[in-house]
Parts: sequence; C-alpha cells; structure tokens
Amino acid sequence: TIDISSVEGHGAEVILTIPLTLSIIDGFMVDIGGSLFIFNLSNVRECLDFNSASDSETESQFVINLRDEIVPCIDLRKIFGINRMWSAYPQIVITEIAGEKFGFLVDRVIGKYQTVVKPLARGSRSSDMIAGATILGDGSVALILDANAIVRNMSTQASGQL
Repeated sequence: TIDISSVEGHGAEVILTIPLTLSIIDGFMVDIGGSLFIFNLSNVRECLDFNSASDSETESQFVINLRDEIVPCIDLRKIFGINRMWSAYPQIVITEIAGEKFGFLVDRVIGKYQTVVKPLARGSRSSDMIAGATILGDGSVALILDANAIVRNMSTQASGQL
C-alpha cells in the first residue's frame, strides 16, 4: 500500500508498506498444456528441443543423453495431470539442483520473466511442488514451480517402486 500525506508549504510524506511475504525472483517462464509456469532462473542451465520419439509417452520419468551425460527428466504434464494435446515441438528445461542436472519436459519455453511471488493458500493441490503464484501483466496467473520439491517427490516415488 502507498499512503501519501502532504501539508502545503511543508512537503509531502510517502509511506510504502510491503508485505513480508512478498518477494521478487528472476524467473523462467514455460508453457505446459496452455498453462504458464515459472522456474527460478537460478536453477535453469539450458533448454533443448525434445525428440518426441522417446519413451516418455507412458512414464512421468525418463532419461536423456546430454553430451554423454545421463540426465533424469520429469514430464511435468503427467505430474500435474495436464491432458491437453502436446505441442508439436516440446522442449526440455535443464536445471541444476544440489549439484545434479535434471530435465523438465515442457510444451514451450517462453523465457526470462521477473516475478513477484505470492504465497498460495494452504491445502492447494500439489502445493508441495508449487512455491507460489504470480499475476502476469495481462491479469492471468502463473504458478511458480519448486523444482527441488518436484525432484524430491519423484525420487521418493521412484525409490518406493523398487
């Protein structure tokens, strides 16, 4: 909120009150099934085109060979239950989390986006994998992904299937 008070001949006083839960991050926006999501840009290392002939059609987890390095990947469409038609040219966002690379399959990379983080209400679906939300310039909402939590969640599921 902004409070402005002035007294003629004595000047003006402007008080800007910012909520403690408000923070700004440099984000990396992607499109998944027509919905917008944002990664923390500090985690993103690179983006690459995805060869849809891979085995990701049925699994939410798969691996790719990135310059002779095996990188585990996560299909975010399957994680969030997005069933809309695939993009003709899906992409993989390569992130680095705790010194390890992980890929996230998305429909389209949009790019860098400075983001004001708003917290989600408790009880939100998949809230452990969502760090918050942001309101875009056109009034639409984009969810901010918690890549660390997604990787942790998928690792727990994978170890439970062994």
